[in-house]
Amino acid sequence: MPELRTRLVHQRPTTRSTRDPHKTERIVVGQIGSTQRPVGTTPGERRSLDPITGASTATTPSTGTGGQRPLRVRLEAGHGTKPMNQHELRAHVRVNGKLQQVSFEHALPSAPTTAPGAYGTVSAEAVDKAWKKALDVRAKHVELLLTNPSAIPAAAPVTPEDGSVRVAAYHMGFGAMDQAVERFIEQMADIGRVEGFRAVVRLHAGSEKYLRQMLGREEENNTTVVKIDTYHDIWSEDAAEVHRDRSIGVPPPMPAGMNPSAEILKARIERYCPGVAVPNTDDSAKLYAVLKHHAPEACYGVLGQVFARDAQLTFVGLALAAGKEVRANLCAVEGGNMLVGTGKNGSTHAFVGRDSFELSKRMLKQEVGAARATQVTDALVMTALCKDLGVPVEQIHVVEQPADYHLDVKMIPIAPGELIVNDSVSAIKREIEWARADHARKEPKPPRNPTARANENYRLDREAWVDRGKDMAERIKALEESAARNAKGEARAQADIEKAGFKVHRVAAVFPWGVMQPMSFLNAEQGRGKDGQRFYIALGGDARGEKAFLQDLKAIGVDVARWYFLDRELTFNTLQAGGGINCRCKPEAAVA
Repeated sequence: MPELRTRLVHQRPTTRSTRDPHKTERIVVGQIGSTQRPVGTTPGERRSLDPITGASTATTPSTGTGGQRPLRVRLEAGHGTKPMNQHELRAHVRVNGKLQQVSFEHALPSAPTTAPGAYGTVSAEAVDKAWKKALDVRAKHVELLLTNPSAIPAAAPVTPEDGSVRVAAYHMGFGAMDQAVERFIEQMADIGRVEGFRAVVRLHAGSEKYLRQMLGREEENNTTVVKIDTYHDIWSEDAAEVHRDRSIGVPPPMPAGMNPSAEILKARIERYCPGVAVPNTDDSAKLYAVLKHHAPEACYGVLGQVFARDAQLTFVGLALAAGKEVRANLCAVEGGNMLVGTGKNGSTHAFVGRDSFELSKRMLKQEVGAARATQVTDALVMTALCKDLGVPVEQIHVVEQPADYHLDVKMIPIAPGELIVNDSVSAIKREIEWARADHARKEPKPPRNPTARANENYRLDREAWVDRGKDMAERIKALEESAARNAKGEARAQADIEKAGFKVHRVAAVFPWGVMQPMSFLNAEQGRGKDGQRFYIALGGDARGEKAFLQDLKAIGVDVARWYFLDRELTFNTLQAGGGINCRCKPEAAVA
């Protein structure tokens, strides 16, 4: 596979070959598109915006010159510096059955994009009114669930995220700022120029100007903004489902006084620790202590941020802006804890994480009251999921969490009837191998001119190198222990999936922070482009990790025409914040 390094630029670059007696790398150098700074900023200064008022405050300055987009400068020993675009995007295209890394900007044709619909500006009052109406309808549906479930209209099927549908738009949020949000929007808009989809960004009206100033010309032209006067989260996947008819379903709020984290942990104690008394407390620390003692493999994080932040309100506003129906779901399922795919016969199926199923059951029991709580059976919750997702009950499969709070962290549907589940043990083995190789390459070399000062510097450098090796050995031990625990959860998930009749491929695809920068190739987006060919968009990672992942998927026969790896410098930031590119996007299918 060619190791071409593509610098994605916002104006056509000037290409030149720089030849050095000791290097033969071809450098693509370009002037970055001029961008106006927000009023009141100094060169290179970043500003963050209040998601409600739109007021800006200065944050840590970044490298930059005047009004130009900041450049990342790569240092090469003995060869000075070379300017290099800060936002590198790499593409791999199948040519004659083989994958080749190609120049994104010039080797891939552009596809026409059209907005999926007209959007208006939505006020906070309008969002509140629509939300109250949706909750009133839901309250009636909860009653019907106990008395006459067939009278509850089912939603249209949820849009699959398995690469089977043509994508018209990826919905993203801009508001709760991090250091990567506008860069991810920009890169999704870039890929959309090839695949024929648009980036549709929900934001507060006061943030629109700032976002547009941060985007390059081509990316701005392929971005549609939806102005909604409410809180905007960067995590779009969890707060709603976009259905095939473009209606929108959102998780309900928690009943008053209900602590979702505590309820999830209590449910885990019940299923991981049979015979152990469940503490009568909402103190998560005490509940985790029970799990740590009896079932340490169950001590992974819990979902619930959607409910804590009312993040679903931004999608209520989107439905109003697009003139589409909004529905408050019966069940408390965050999007990241559900995977929707397409079967070989074209049917839609859904995998729902066990934590979400148990939380939904406990929520419905509290809502109907103690006198009727026994009526809320597993079968009744499955009926509720059927109504929410527009998927037949027999096509909804509840699976154990793969040692993580969301299914999409460790799993992805990859072909009809087939899923990938991460292999933590294999991933750690690869990570350790690469980290040790990197460490060995950095071993100090004895001085060629062994003066007293040179010998002392060599001694100090070698001591530091040895200490780093010892520290790495300790971290490796912790990583191996963690991988062994995670493997138990992944095996549970695999067993549930296979019991439902699906094929599971185990792939080393999620690499935790420890001895290298973290990587995740499964929290990804996939769909069909304008030409009907399949694409896959993943976070960038170490070049060895990207190459190994592509080789693994080739080995299991995954049929993808175009692969995209986003700027690897964004990966640590987003994984540290709690999610990948799939967590930031929600696809909308093109109308057939």
